Amino acid sequence: MSTQAPNMEAYRKLQIVPNPDGTITRLLKLEQVPPTPDLSDPTLVFSKDVTINQSNNTWARIYLPRQAIDSPNTTTTTNKLPLLVFFHGGGFVILFSPSASPVHRFCFTMASELNVIVVSFEYRNAPEHRLPAAYDDGVEVLHWVKAGNDEWLREYADHNKCFLMGSSAGGNLAYNVGLRAAVDDLEPLKIRGLILYQPFFGGVERSASEIRLVNNPVLPLIAADLLWELALPIGVDRDHEYSNPTVGGGSALLEEIRKLGWKVIVAGGDGDPLIDRQRELAKLMKEKGIQVLSYFDAELVHVGEFAPTSWLTPFLKTLKSLMLEPLKLDVVSDQASIIDPYEHLKIVKNSDGTITRLLEFPEAPPTPDPNSATEVLSKDVTVNPSNNTWVRVYLPREALVSPTINKLPLIVYLHGGGFAFFSAGSELMHDHCFQMARELTAMVVSVEYRLAPEHKLPAAYDDTFEALRWLKTTDEEWLTKYGDYSKCFLAGNSAGGNIAYHVGLRAAMAAADLEPLKIKGLILQHPFFGGVERSESELRSVNDMILPLSVTDLLWEFSLPIGADRDHEYSNPTVGDGSNGLDKIRSLNWMVMILANNGDLLFDRQRDLGKLMKEKGIQVVEYFREGYHGDVLEPAKATEFFKFMKNFI
Repeated sequence: MSTQAPNMEAYRKLQIVPNPDGTITRLLKLEQVPPTPDLSDPTLVFSKDVTINQSNNTWARIYLPRQAIDSPNTTTTTNKLPLLVFFHGGGFVILFSPSASPVHRFCFTMASELNVIVVSFEYRNAPEHRLPAAYDDGVEVLHWVKAGNDEWLREYADHNKCFLMGSSAGGNLAYNVGLRAAVDDLEPLKIRGLILYQPFFGGVERSASEIRLVNNPVLPLIAADLLWELALPIGVDRDHEYSNPTVGGGSALLEEIRKLGWKVIVAGGDGDPLIDRQRELAKLMKEKGIQVLSYFDAELVHVGEFAPTSWLTPFLKTLKSLMLEPLKLDVVSDQASIIDPYEHLKIVKNSDGTITRLLEFPEAPPTPDPNSATEVLSKDVTVNPSNNTWVRVYLPREALVSPTINKLPLIVYLHGGGFAFFSAGSELMHDHCFQMARELTAMVVSVEYRLAPEHKLPAAYDDTFEALRWLKTTDEEWLTKYGDYSKCFLAGNSAGGNIAYHVGLRAAMAAADLEPLKIKGLILQHPFFGGVERSESELRSVNDMILPLSVTDLLWEFSLPIGADRDHEYSNPTVGDGSNGLDKIRSLNWMVMILANNGDLLFDRQRDLGKLMKEKGIQVVEYFREGYHGDVLEPAKATEFFKFMKNFI
């Protein structure tokens, strides 16, 4: 094969033909969509085209949500809409434009769903106009916006809340224009952040994702190389700063972005050959002290403005959280779209700080009679009558009928419910513990602890630790006869996982005092943790139908000590490099199992705790899978998990 062949193959893939004068002929023709500037039109979003620089043939399409026209308050200073300046993709070369059908639909959707004004900008393309021409055009459009030349922008746009966003090559543009804008005089236009969606970057040395996806059907490596060859200044390679933003430790202008307090979202997918470049940039910016949200998807390919609705919808929710309050990444939504936590939980807050729980969860009675036909016996035993705490003990029938069976491992189990709901006798929790005892051939001691907000933390921790001391000294027949006190595990689901963790820390420090009870490890099922700064998974699942973020916030408000925020150690176990008790857990050689689902809003918290514990030298077994918060309570999912748990024990 000749050296020219790969290059010509790249031209064919991009549907372009090189001309002798250095220009190209573009064969790809995209459908063009006209604007809808008439404010009497029934459309959800109005749009119009405006000239920016006639000499350079640059222009913009402005998108105005109908809501701005219909709302009588939108023109007031406090109710004007955020402004999103958008740069389309196309590798700096392909003739995408604001009027191209995929770009128009993308911007229309953003304006409608985010309730923002979008300025979609047409810049000059390479190779006829090599970089930095597109960057120059991008800065020029910001100055045009600043000048207030358009009536829609003057009337409805909040110039104090502007964001730069780009897709693919447009993401590269947003980044490089953002660097310039950070040191430019753009007042009264105030940029608050950058949204880099699958940004197009490169480098001379191949990344792992480029090698892995060298023949990616959407963006093969030879096509990416050709785009850089056509776009970069003549004579430079892909390690030029326009292509590789991490060279030399990154631009000095990143310090200006940090000082200005801009927020940055970097979004991409593992199916994109550029994903490693995007991750590296996000990492670099975080190291520079910039507040960065990495929004990476396991499946997404390099689709740009062709993004599927299944991906775009949750991503737009994340953008909305950023744009509504640019100085706080943890603001999740406007009040219209936030899920009402009181309605979701079916509770009413009382004037004395307690709550009325409107849902009644069915209770399951114990079955202590050995003559019953049940596979697992159970009985309730009081621990502290003053606090109304007790345990339900589960004993597999196998222990009664098999003369050769050894004593059984003890699993001290803490139920979930956000510290505020359920009991050890709730049917859902009873069935789970019943199944656990049967399938693991273990004794389960399910603890009934006091609930918040009537009893804020550390009440539940105190009750559970008291149950451990009771377990140590009790003469309860089932436990003394069938329980193996040398093999005890603390386990819990959701809030119960949080309790198991914190009581585990206490128990590790008091290990000698708990003898003959010997704890061997922790089993944390979907443990409930939080923090002030939002994690990626929280922002990705703001309005999750199982556990919305507004609900977790309310549960922490109910549970934490008065005056504490979500960075309290009870909520955020990674603050301050974790508890000193972790060193004790390591010295005791406890093992820790963490069950986490990637569809769980709390997934990042759970993964971060596992990472911290491993860094502390603790043996951690991670069981990460598809699913949602709490699905381990479903019998089929529980069976799958119990097989894994049995090996662990």
